[in-house]
Amino acid sequence: SNLKEVPKLRFNEIREMTEAFRDCVQVKEIDTSGWNTSSLSHLIRTFYNTGLAENPQMDTSNVIYMSGTFESCTGLKRVKNLNTGKVTSISTLFGGCYYLESVDELDASSVSSPISSYSSPLYHCYLLRNFGGLKGMKQSWYADTAFSLSYESLLNIINGLADGVSGKTLTLHQDLVNQLSDDDI
Repeated sequence: SNLKEVPKLRFNEIREMTEAFRDCVQVKEIDTSGWNTSSLSHLIRTFYNTGLAENPQMDTSNVIYMSGTFESCTGLKRVKNLNTGKVTSISTLFGGCYYLESVDELDASSVSSPISSYSSPLYHCYLLRNFGGLKGMKQSWYADTAFSLSYESLLNIINGLADGVSGKTLTLHQDLVNQLSDDDI
């Protein structure tokens, strides 16, 4: 797409935004202040391959599907205030966001879709250092290609997985495993 800037838009009751800004690589920010997204349920690959540096601030409290929402956003550095409380699918949420450095805690208590190494929300997030963790995660988790995670971020992930359900596995890159002690696991 040749779109360089998203004009100020007003939306009322958006329900689905699947691939709405896909491949808008020159778009660096989106002003969502005129958007009523309280009815939004689908954010599938919405910002796929855009030039966003941060996630747009919008009401995602009723979103159910966030698969690939920010996938391949190589300019994405920071994700904050992303409400994922009702999201059931987060596969490749940040997949291919090579330069992503920081993500606030995500509520993963409703996630029910299976996650594999290749569909991990953090797949190929090579520079991700600060991750707030996954509140209430009931699935197994893969962080085998997010090998820059800090010690605190690892503990955030472990603590999120430790709550509640047994039988979950956590797959980490060997460099991350080396940061942990027996007491951490």
